[in-house]
Amino acid sequence: MPRKIHCVVVIAVLTQLLACASQPDAGDVPAGVDFKTQMLADGTKLFKVITRESIPNERRGLNKPPEQRRERPQDMKKIAEAMLAENRYCRSGFVVLEQYQQQHSHVLRGECRDAADASDRQRFAN
Repeated sequence: MPRKIHCVVVIAVLTQLLACASQPDAGDVPAGVDFKTQMLADGTKLFKVITRESIPNERRGLNKPPEQRRERPQDMKKIAEAMLAENRYCRSGFVVLEQYQQQHSHVLRGECRDAADASDRQRFAN
């Protein structure tokens, strides 16, 4: 019986270590990311994460086909998770409402699972 308990404890510890290792941090947020918030009267907390693509130098990559000139797609959800871990706007996680690409930017719109309270309205006043 003690051996079973030992195995369960080891598995639990390994699971926790793996979860900690995959947590986003500030290093996952690229430079120049915009974070915009909106709180509705009913307490709904919305946000937008906007990343800008660098506009390639015209001389650079002229001989490459268009698909090779574009930057690699960014993992917007990972960027949003890192941003929210840093600023704690969503305390109970979030739901992605939509993701889209504009001319030179990527946008993720999301909604927090928790409602706005007085401290949120003060910290994230628009």
